[in-house]
Amino acid sequence: MNETHTNLTRKLKQYSALATPLLALAGMADAQVIYQDIDPDVVLAVGDQYSLDLNNDGAVDFAFKVTTYGTGWYFAGLIPYPPSASNYNAFAGYTQTFGGGPSIYGFPSMFANGDLIDENRPWIGMQNLIWTSSGSSYYFYAGMVSNYYGDIFGQWSGASDRFLGIRFSPDGEELHYAWIRCDVNEEGSQLTIKDFAYEESAGLPITAGSVTGVAENSLPPFNIYAFEGYVYVAVPDGNYTDAKLSVVNVLGQTVIQNEQVSAGSRFNLNPFGKGVYVVSVSRGEEIFSRKITFR
Repeated sequence: MNETHTNLTRKLKQYSALATPLLALAGMADAQVIYQDIDPDVVLAVGDQYSLDLNNDGAVDFAFKVTTYGTGWYFAGLIPYPPSASNYNAFAGYTQTFGGGPSIYGFPSMFANGDLIDENRPWIGMQNLIWTSSGSSYYFYAGMVSNYYGDIFGQWSGASDRFLGIRFSPDGEELHYAWIRCDVNEEGSQLTIKDFAYEESAGLPITAGSVTGVAENSLPPFNIYAFEGYVYVAVPDGNYTDAKLSVVNVLGQTVIQNEQVSAGSRFNLNPFGKGVYVVSVSRGEEIFSRKITFR
């Protein structure tokens, strides 16, 4: 059940960087901003993907990737996750079509430090990105940079210390506004994700780059998240000795029991179907559990 892949080691090391302490920030009146530094920065090259869980609840909120199509066409971008029309996660930006075809292309806006991110921005979610052809549904990642043989689409070519405007909904009802600081090189072959912050109170705006009034929050001993039917575990202190994972479904049935956790391992829940699971990781006398949902 425990599948170890060397190409996942880097991804989990990057994700474990997200397990640095969350920072509570004093923002606007009646606002509380939660900030997280990513140290070291996540640097994506061609072929890399990255999953971001903004509020550390075990559910991926946005997926990033850098890729190439043939030679001379580079692409760096993201999508709200999961890629479903019922997903309320979105980025501030715009869409375009080309050549009169049905394909829809999304492009995230680039924000400067101090720009306001609120409900009045044009929000692009999966419901705006999914398109239909011959009875089947399709979508593309939204392009921060789409470099089509030297023709650049998107606002992010050569960007340094600029911000994505993001909204996400942990419960499918309330919306929280956020920013993510990124760099993208000119040709779109490298994307760097540096840090992010979100407004803890639903519906309140956030200012891009706002990081004032820092106070530390507590840090869980293990970081558990789920992506595309797999469970990943990051241990902030890097000590995986005697770390074991168990998973229980909503019926109380144990589907995975005492599997060894190591750096770069993942645990496949796809055979057990979609639904809600409780994932527990233990190490000696330490134990941490998190509810995750596969949709």
